[in-house]
Amino acid sequence: MNAFLNVLLAIAIVAVIFFLFDLFTRFLVNKVVHKKLPKRLVKLDDTKLQKGYVSTKKFAGRTGYIVNFFFTGLLVFSYMRIPKAQYKCYEAEMIKRGLAL
Repeated sequence: MNAFLNVLLAIAIVAVIFFLFDLFTRFLVNKVVHKKLPKRLVKLDDTKLQKGYVSTKKFAGRTGYIVNFFFTGLLVFSYMRIPKAQYKCYEAEMIKRGLAL
């Protein structure tokens, strides 16, 4: 019975860690990426914007999942919100300026 309670406690601790990491990534996406990144992108010239777009496009795709899986393990699904939000910001700025995607 004691071993069963220890297993349940371990599962509960892991679930709490997953939940806290999920809240942290949501905070980063909302505060940092959606509010501060567009202000920085307006100041960039077109060539730097295009280079940043290409790099975030690679990192927000399958390559990003593979690399981030080695860094974060199962938390990769929560963490991938950040590169995807960056990619969307770059894409919106490229469309706003009328540059080729």
